[in-house]
Amino acid sequence: FDSTKVADVAAPTAVFASQEAPQTLSEIKKLGVYYPVSVVGRQFLVDLVKITNISNYFNAAGQAIKGRKDLAKQAVSGHVLNTIGMAGMYRLMIDACQHEFSTVLKLLLDPEVYPAVFFCQHGKDRTGLIATFVLSCIGLDPLNLLTEYSMSQEFLKPIGDMVHNDMAGVGLVEEFEFTPKAVLRNTLDYIKEKYNSVQNYLSKCGFPYQCQRRLRSMFLEEVPANVVPKSFLEQSIVRDTPGHCSFSLVNFLDIRKSGYCEKQGKVRKNWRRRFFVLDGRRLHYFSNHWDMNKAPINTIKITGSHVVRIREDLRDTHPHTIALTHHESRYLLIQGESEEDMLDWKAKLEEVIAENVE
Repeated sequence: FDSTKVADVAAPTAVFASQEAPQTLSEIKKLGVYYPVSVVGRQFLVDLVKITNISNYFNAAGQAIKGRKDLAKQAVSGHVLNTIGMAGMYRLMIDACQHEFSTVLKLLLDPEVYPAVFFCQHGKDRTGLIATFVLSCIGLDPLNLLTEYSMSQEFLKPIGDMVHNDMAGVGLVEEFEFTPKAVLRNTLDYIKEKYNSVQNYLSKCGFPYQCQRRLRSMFLEEVPANVVPKSFLEQSIVRDTPGHCSFSLVNFLDIRKSGYCEKQGKVRKNWRRRFFVLDGRRLHYFSNHWDMNKAPINTIKITGSHVVRIREDLRDTHPHTIALTHHESRYLLIQGESEEDMLDWKAKLEEVIAENVE
């Protein structure tokens, strides 16, 4: 619920539950109880104005007086946020929205609110940061925080036109339409540099360590020390819970890299998008990340005999492609999302190969 005028948490509203999938805000309210929270609060707006140059400030004021709200937003948001970029906007939120973040996280401590859904206008920035904080409390490592965040880019596609129009409507450049890993990586680095850790930052926000531990305990279960995992991924996951795990990445041990890539089929030679997970001994791939609580489509045991090569001959048709081969025979063709992504997959695979030389 995108409500920038509600301070802290509005009084919860209880209404009759509905079995229908919600399509509008009024239908969402019918799900039961909703809490409108202004995540981008007064301090964020004050800080935004502080870094707005005087000409843009008076331009925005003039447009607001004339009732032209979109032009007023363009004069401030478009100019300032385009200058500092998405990473700068996130840093601004980290410093200015601490009380608001704490308010949302405290709501999630109440067992009565579950099952819970939190969202914003597009479900990627404010929602993305709150999800990052929740997963940090649970114990997800930075690499997988980046993966979870970047997944929003895939699920934004159905509303891509709406996101584009909304961003363009306030004068924001194309960067703000997506969820690049580099932006969250920059944000996590900023938190580490200024607040020492996400946990310290949340404590400063007003969500102390005991609350963080309580939130973690609500999502995880204790596993007895004498329990040995016996799943399809053997030692690759912490416990055997096929078909019952919501956040499978939390259960993987020693993840080196994960994310979506294109993969060429062995028989028909067609390319399909798959979700890959590389741990310290194996490369797994799934139809999508939601299927990680099921058996993977395939699992490749990485040995010292594997070789990774960049396929320069495919740059025109399938750029950013690497080949994972075994004993000189073609084993797997994987196309990364970018040159940087391809090189990172190559480096991580070579790292695992070197560790598994017999």
